[in-house]
Amino acid sequence: MKNDLLDYFNGDELAASTWKNKYAMEGERTPDDMHRRLAKEFGRIEKEYINNTSVNQKDRLMLSSYGHTRRELKEEDIYELFKNFKYVIPGGSVMSGLGTGKLVSLSNCFVIGSPEDSYSSIMNTRSQQVQLMKRRGGVGYDLSNLRPRGTKVNNAAKVSTGAASFMEVCSDITNEVAQGGRRGALMLSININHPDIEEFITKKQDLTKVTGANISVKVTDEFMKAVVNDKDYLLRWPVHANYDPSQLEEMEYDKLLCIGGSFPADKRVYLKKIKARKLWNTLMHCAYNTAEPGIIFESTMHNYAPDGVYEEFKMIGTNPCFHPDTLIETVEGRKRIADITEPTYVYSMNEEGHICIVPSTAAFKTRDNAKTLKIVLRNGSSIMVTPNHKMFVQGVGFIEAQNLKIGDRIAHILRSRRGRRYVGVKLTTEGNRDYVMEHRLVYEGVYGQQIDKDIHHLDANPFNNVINNLQSIDHSEHARLTALEQNPQNHQVRGEDGGFVPSEKTPAWKNTEPLPDYLATKCRNQWDNCIVSIEEGEQVDVYDIQVPGTHCLIANNMVAHNCGEIPMGPFDSCRLIHINLTSYIVDPFTDKAYIDKELLYKHSYEAMRLADDLVDLELEAIDKIINVVKDEKDFVEFNLWNRIKETTRRGRRAGLGFTGLADTIAMLGLKYDSDEGIENVEQLMKIIFNGQFDAQIDMAIERGAFPAWDASKEFEVEKSFVYGKNKWYEFINRNFPIATAKMMCYGRRNISWSTVAPTGTVSIMAQCSSGIEPVFLPFYERKRKCMSPNDRVDYTDVKGEKYTLFTVVHPNLAKWLCSSTFGGNFNSNEYLERLQDIEYLKVAFKESPYYESTASEINWRQRIKLQGIIQKYITHSISSTINLPKEVTEEEIADIYIEAWKTGNKGQTIYRDGCREGVLNKIEKSSTISNRQAPKRPKELEADYHQVKVKGEQFIVLVGLLEGKPYEIFAFRPLRPIDIPPHKGKIIKKGKMHYSFDSKFIQLSDLQLANTNIEEKAATLYSSMLLRHGVSIEFITKTAKKVNDNITSFSSAMCRILAKYIKSSEVKGEVCPECGGNLVRDGGCTHCMNCGYSRCD
Repeated sequence: MKNDLLDYFNGDELAASTWKNKYAMEGERTPDDMHRRLAKEFGRIEKEYINNTSVNQKDRLMLSSYGHTRRELKEEDIYELFKNFKYVIPGGSVMSGLGTGKLVSLSNCFVIGSPEDSYSSIMNTRSQQVQLMKRRGGVGYDLSNLRPRGTKVNNAAKVSTGAASFMEVCSDITNEVAQGGRRGALMLSININHPDIEEFITKKQDLTKVTGANISVKVTDEFMKAVVNDKDYLLRWPVHANYDPSQLEEMEYDKLLCIGGSFPADKRVYLKKIKARKLWNTLMHCAYNTAEPGIIFESTMHNYAPDGVYEEFKMIGTNPCFHPDTLIETVEGRKRIADITEPTYVYSMNEEGHICIVPSTAAFKTRDNAKTLKIVLRNGSSIMVTPNHKMFVQGVGFIEAQNLKIGDRIAHILRSRRGRRYVGVKLTTEGNRDYVMEHRLVYEGVYGQQIDKDIHHLDANPFNNVINNLQSIDHSEHARLTALEQNPQNHQVRGEDGGFVPSEKTPAWKNTEPLPDYLATKCRNQWDNCIVSIEEGEQVDVYDIQVPGTHCLIANNMVAHNCGEIPMGPFDSCRLIHINLTSYIVDPFTDKAYIDKELLYKHSYEAMRLADDLVDLELEAIDKIINVVKDEKDFVEFNLWNRIKETTRRGRRAGLGFTGLADTIAMLGLKYDSDEGIENVEQLMKIIFNGQFDAQIDMAIERGAFPAWDASKEFEVEKSFVYGKNKWYEFINRNFPIATAKMMCYGRRNISWSTVAPTGTVSIMAQCSSGIEPVFLPFYERKRKCMSPNDRVDYTDVKGEKYTLFTVVHPNLAKWLCSSTFGGNFNSNEYLERLQDIEYLKVAFKESPYYESTASEINWRQRIKLQGIIQKYITHSISSTINLPKEVTEEEIADIYIEAWKTGNKGQTIYRDGCREGVLNKIEKSSTISNRQAPKRPKELEADYHQVKVKGEQFIVLVGLLEGKPYEIFAFRPLRPIDIPPHKGKIIKKGKMHYSFDSKFIQLSDLQLANTNIEEKAATLYSSMLLRHGVSIEFITKTAKKVNDNITSFSSAMCRILAKYIKSSEVKGEVCPECGGNLVRDGGCTHCMNCGYSRCD
């Protein structure tokens, strides 16, 4: 099978493993088998429509020209569209679930309603989020309905703590129930009109607050106009309350005013006058520092969308993936998903439900400020994901988060000591299956099976199972090394009775923390991994990661799926399908290249019909779920799925998109951001829209309009003139008048039908650029470990491991090179050799249409212009990120957002390189981290070596110095007691996150491996970041003491050493107990200058 699969993908191992691990069902050898499976299901729906549809002659005459003459779409025709991922590509959820018999949804995204201004509503929303997260996806929520700080309430508190106060509550709950420091994804949003808006957007600029959530702001046209014109603006609650503009003149700035004070509390209106540009500058400052809050142009979302005139379908939320602080189990240790910037290997679950190690892509941001749901398990584990994010429920399968219910058992990773020597690991899905040794699982997952070999821990710590700490060696050598590493912390010790003696210092594999009392009572007698709470999570920028093999990964100890994102209304859902644009360029990369307009129109039409078929296939899947849950005592999930089913039936929302745009532009010989390239993109979009729009009306004639269709909501007719009820309807009436006239008569099949969604794994398999995005890297080098003596050795690391370097080239750049230089001969030896010659590629690349068209090189104004043109022809939103250099200014970021708003984009995502560094601790106090960039770190840094004991534990603390001042800090416990005097040495940067220490007394080859405790490592990383930005040591030590109780000794050791670098100062309010003289704090100790008394003695 392996050779067949590699041949199918022309030797592309990543594409082959992506399909095999994520989408291949049992018995499927290549994607041809999968495409047959999918075509059979789509063909069945098409056949049902053919057999049950009857159109009279009069209506048939109203079909489009193509619709009138086209032949019926049969199973074989559908297969030809799917074959080789060439023309039409169903979304990942469809490929992995359709025709498999699994109890799963085919939708990529779900949205639920926002809480009203009451505790009961807030709790109800949380319950709904739990149910949906169970079945697939993640949920966030909007705080705009919650009253502002200081307003009167009818309870014992008398006044409200404000909408922003709920940010802390949600974040604190996330942290309290976090397992081993893990948190899930929560997204919080608020309307720009809310009086608490500034508190909301600046809350996360304090690094100690709202650590478990991301945030976004819904911005209106009214506010943007006030910003551009530098006008006063009136914040208000309720956020859509009307007001008299004349009130602005007499109001004081920044003071909350109550209108209708004699009315009941729920009838009052609150107003606050501000300077719009001042608030905008604060918003931009926060976005510059942290890439959040994200911005959604809410007015555009409503005014330029076909569903914007339907209250029951109007956008209220978005549906991305994981909270950025979600911890992913990787072979390099647990990592925040937002920090996974390179491909790696992750823990996953295979088809049999067993734990495995598989390759993954780097993480990528899917959307700014997405709402999330927080799922809490009885064992204390929790995760925050978007509502449509799928979690694996034992005995059921992958279920969207918003469809989960209390009591569902989420598949969970378990660790257990094997004796006192090694760690065993398994998933709860594996039942009584014995634990597997984690160190062997990790090593063999990366390098393959090791026959007659032992896996050795380089640092003699059997609990440190990261890949860089493991080595495959002969059994005899392993036994010899183990005998030399006698350490009571790591090895079994027998007592006089021959039994093992317990050790208090054996690392405890604690993955959870105690639940709060109000949660601990739930499911008391049930399984540890059952859900006890589903609540709204934080609103944050969210991230996804593609796992080519199994389509799932271990996140916050739970088995989780991937997702998609489209803004939608409450209880709505969407299914994805994509057109591969690269297949419609004839004679690509030549002077004769052109768009096959006829074929593109035809396939856009047919793909639209398939997208509608997918709605029927999803309704079938929902019915299966309802049949399973209908007899359960908890009716929350049953009622929720019925609401989702009804919304799906009434709106029939579809999600037809495209991928490969950057490659398509390059195939025409044009630059991604050139005017000519953008003109060709508009041609493409017009053709696609025409095909989709004709199919929409033809299906309405043949199959019927979506049940909620109401022409009076979409258009107004006055004296023979037709007016659209929002800008989208005005656009189609002006540009497509004939089709619009037919739509007014017959309606359309789907309330909204097109999007540009993230297409990570889809594009890997189609071997093209992703979605609307430019090519990120045209080529790059990867290293592969040498497995035999015959392997070429290009690189040897500090541990002596040998690697072969090889070059990965973007597939269509390789095609350009072959056609332009080697006559299209892909088997040419010279061509294949050149693909591995990085220096040759650097020169050749400059002649390609990709040159100066990568993500970091394109002109952002042209990028926004291109996105704006595409947005005109897209009924939903677009997933797109503008990558910016570190040096970009706050003013330039503000210009980008304003330009995006003027262009008509529905939202905009930016990411400034390094924006997660140098975050203000408090926005109003520049004394924490100054506005300047941190000094660049030299390769070698002078360092002080310290040893310190706290509560009987010994610690080594290394303080790197730049110009004599502390710049970074490393701290860890030695494997065995040592006695080395304080001295000078050097901390040397070997590579990304790879440091060593060298002195005449001691050499430490990898400081990152010296401490495997994730909380302790986080504390040193955080302290080092503050040191680099000039934050006072007094502030750092004060902050470091506010840590989890698990690491108080570690924190004390670090603070005691850092205090040595605090300049001497008089201690206020105290005198020497010996002589009554003044006390001075110097070098970390408090002592008396008169008699020599010292608290350190």
